[in-house]
Amino acid sequence: MRMIRSAAIRGEVVYRGGGPVAKGLLTVGEPARNGVLVRVSTSSGTRCRGEIGAAARLQALWVFSSDACGTYDLPHINVTHAGRTDPRVRSRLRRIRET
Repeated sequence: MRMIRSAAIRGEVVYRGGGPVAKGLLTVGEPARNGVLVRVSTSSGTRCRGEIGAAARLQALWVFSSDACGTYDLPHINVTHAGRTDPRVRSRLRRIRET
């Protein structure tokens, strides 16, 4: 099978056709049919916390890297609730009005 290389949003490399999802030399996950399965990680200098607890399970992140954070190319949108507290699993976004 031919190996096809692509990039996830935020720069990790996805090797489709038998390879891993890699952040430099570190394997962080594996390609899936319609995205990637990766272990969520933190990104220094951001407010994103990464995985909760000690669980390092693979999670589906579609086209995003393991340390993706925020709302890409949506400068007028803020994440006001990430779903880590009640109500769990629900996220809230808020539009920032221009002055």
